[in-house]
Amino acid sequence: MRTDVAAALLVVALAGCGQALPDGGAAGSSGTGVAPVTAAPAGAGSDLVPEGYDGAFVTEGLVLDEPGVGPQLCVDVVLESNPPQCGGPDLVGWDWDAVPARSYETGSGVRFGTYRLTGTFDGDRLTLTRTAEVQGADGPGGVPGGDGGPAGDGGPVPDGAGAVSPDGRDADALRRLQVELERDQQLRGDVDGFLWAATDLDRAVVVVQVLVAEQAEQDELDAAYGPGAVDLRGLLRPVG
Repeated sequence: MRTDVAAALLVVALAGCGQALPDGGAAGSSGTGVAPVTAAPAGAGSDLVPEGYDGAFVTEGLVLDEPGVGPQLCVDVVLESNPPQCGGPDLVGWDWDAVPARSYETGSGVRFGTYRLTGTFDGDRLTLTRTAEVQGADGPGGVPGGDGGPAGDGGPVPDGAGAVSPDGRDADALRRLQVELERDQQLRGDVDGFLWAATDLDRAVVVVQVLVAEQAEQDELDAAYGPGAVDLRGLLRPVG
């Protein structure tokens, strides 16, 4: 396996081993295995879209092309194998010839690499509107960073543990809120496109990542758990 792809997957693997999130995030993610390669948006609320938004999105992540399935953007748990195993929205217009051969690996007929993608999303498929840009372990968005990807349960508490949410929740209360959110999601599927939840102790907020973050969904979370307690983030972020 070449260094660039291997390094990206290695960092993501470490994120699933109970480590604290960068910049103060900690304790996150339901499920097992390795978290998909994702990038954090620029700031709270920056990726919220109105209901019915039909513009372009941008995202960074692992693209995996399996025979009989076709190219997909990995958004669920990535199984750390060779080749890796994961799934997500189909990619329409993907062309391996349009990206450098050094940017991807091949194993058992499966191609995979980490890229920045731009396109429109219909709820099932991401239709590319521009050529994919190569991402890597040191690239912008090649691995979880900034405001975080899931980091497993029981990680060490970072320096930001003293922060308190707008409604007065401390670190322990925020973790309980995260557990409550995950339980509600398992029981009722309250949040559409739910991918993971994580506690960001530096900002004193529980981050919930979904495929597309809609303003209406954020408003519902504010009403249910208190304004500012839950920060809804979209893996697909609006362009512009």
